[in-house]
Amino acid sequence: MIRVVGTFAGLGNQMYQYALFLRLLHDNNATDKIYLKARKRNKHNNIMFFDVFDIDIEKSSPWWVRILFSKQIVKYSLPLLKGKKITDADCTIDNLWPRISGVSVLYYYGFWQDFRILQPIEREVREVFSFDRSSVSTQNRNLAHRFSNEKSVSIHVRRGDYVGHPTFDGVCTVDYYKKAIAYMKEVIGDDIKFYVFTDDSHWVKENLGFCDFILVDSNRGKDSWQDMYLMSNCRHNIIANSSFSRWAAWLNTNPDKIIIAPDETIQGEQKSIKIIKW
Repeated sequence: MIRVVGTFAGLGNQMYQYALFLRLLHDNNATDKIYLKARKRNKHNNIMFFDVFDIDIEKSSPWWVRILFSKQIVKYSLPLLKGKKITDADCTIDNLWPRISGVSVLYYYGFWQDFRILQPIEREVREVFSFDRSSVSTQNRNLAHRFSNEKSVSIHVRRGDYVGHPTFDGVCTVDYYKKAIAYMKEVIGDDIKFYVFTDDSHWVKENLGFCDFILVDSNRGKDSWQDMYLMSNCRHNIIANSSFSRWAAWLNTNPDKIIIAPDETIQGEQKSIKIIKW
């Protein structure tokens, strides 16, 4: 059987999809052929995971895979290949290798946002997703050094197209951030340095005035991936319901890190907190 993993959407989602590809390679019993369908561009600042992490995708993503599984062609090529598209609903952590009668090709096209998939290959994934400091600006390298040497806490505020979107998980509220910040102060102490990363600095300035923070907003457009690098260098993380900040927290190597995440959606808004161990 041929298995193809598609990548799409923003940087964080592409990282989940590539991690699934690595897991399938790791578990392969040598009877299946496994390929990667990697897009060359996207609408999220055109940031591609293989550029950020200097990953060579040419061997795993040959030209015929990129053509046959392109967005415009795949709906015609899959039936001809006796193939089937499977999503997160069809492929779970307990069933990464579905075999469907009469199907020769499985096209994995989903988000796979479950870090349990990474457990057998955690070391490899951390090596693959290690940031090349030579590609990081001097300003950000200096900030990262500063973050790692003080009681720094990153706060990610993700709004943008999440606001009012019918299929996303809603947005994190002021109440969520108040609870998360209060917990950090209670556990770590008052001498914390909070650093806010956001795509909506106006909302942050209007709503997070109850907290002393430093707004980090110099990384924009093609450089916005460097926010993930900076957040991963903070000692602790308050994340949004965003794959971008989830990866930043997961890549944080502080053994004593505290990660606070939104717990549930109430009428389209994330209000309560939970503590995550990664």
